[in-house]
Formats: sequence, structure tokens, C-alpha cells
Amino acid sequence: LRRDGLRWIPRNNGDIKIPVVTLHTLGDLFVPFSMEQIYRQRVVAKGNGNWLVQRAIRGITHCDFTVAEQVAAFDAMIKWERDGVKPAGDDVLTPATVANTNYGCTFTVNTAGPDDSAQTIGIRNLLVSSGAGCPP
Repeated sequence: LRRDGLRWIPRNNGDIKIPVVTLHTLGDLFVPFSMEQIYRQRVVAKGNGNWLVQRAIRGITHCDFTVAEQVAAFDAMIKWERDGVKPAGDDVLTPATVANTNYGCTFTVNTAGPDDSAQTIGIRNLLVSSGAGCPP
């Protein structure tokens, strides 16, 4: 039982035994990207690194994912579970990789679909027009 005031929130200690695919926007100020790095370290420390795939998304707000990004990640996770095909992900720990100007572009889909919210579309358009978006 936790004694730190978060009684009902489980500790995220990296003890996973099933395929896990995470998405994380790089500009999230509520849950910084460093949390993905800590999660990777915890999972690896438990010997479970083979169960975790992480994808960095070039977004600037919390959970600013396009529907296409969500669907791609979910489909990849299902295929991994069903067929044993581990999907590609991003290296979240190597500083030089994370510092690369194109980091976060591999799995970013800035093309708006009919199910994307106006907020997500607006934010992504702002990101692209500012020059901070992914190259086409």
C-alpha cells in the first residue's frame, strides 16, 4: 500500500509482461518527455525492455496525437500481440539521437483526417508553419 498520498495509483515500476506501445508528444509540459526516458530505464532494469516500444511524436501539447498516429500505434501493438511482429519505435535514451533536429518525425503524421479535432489540426498547422514541424 502506498503511503505517499497516491494510494489508488499503481507504481509504474517497469514490470510489464505484454507488448506495450507508447506515444508521447515532445512538447508536453504536463507530462514531460523525460518520463518516457525514466519509464524505459525502469522497464530495462526489470529485464523487460523487449516488451516496450516507444514512439516520439512532434506535438506541442499533452496527448496532441492525430487519429492516424493513434491508429498506427494501436494496429502495430495488436499485430505484435497477434503475430509476434515487434513494431519499430524511437530510441528515447541516446542523447545524440534525441537531440537530432528530425527526432520525433518518424511516427508523426501531420496530415489531418476527418476525425481529428479542430484543436489538434490548428496546433499541428502552427507547428508546421513555425518551421518546427517535420519535413514533408
